[in-house]
Amino acid sequence: QLEAEQQQLVSIVNERDKSAVDLHKNTYEQTQYQLQQQTELAKQAYLDAYDAGDKEKMLNAQQLLNKSQVDLNNIEQNKTQLAQYEKTLEAREVKQQQQQQQQAQVQTQEQTQAQEQYDPKAVA
Repeated sequence: QLEAEQQQLVSIVNERDKSAVDLHKNTYEQTQYQLQQQTELAKQAYLDAYDAGDKEKMLNAQQLLNKSQVDLNNIEQNKTQLAQYEKTLEAREVKQQQQQQQQAQVQTQEQTQAQEQYDPKAVA
């Protein structure tokens, strides 16, 4: 019974971890899209400032462009780490399934052995 409860709890944790990974994936995708849009706007602002000869606007646009690119790099790193964590979760789930199969086999063997043992008086 304790083993069954433990397996159930592990399954619940795995499901929650998967949900968290999916949530983070969606968040990173949305953030990445927004940062890409911000980068394009910063590039356009830089070009407009360059054409107008406005050094102050060029500087502001360059700073925004740099920040966007750094943030995009951070998102990429986070996505890579999340992918590695997801692989770890998958490996953990496979290991858990193997353990469950082994436990089921052991229980089946124990039941079979228990059934095969006859009462010595009945045999006599």
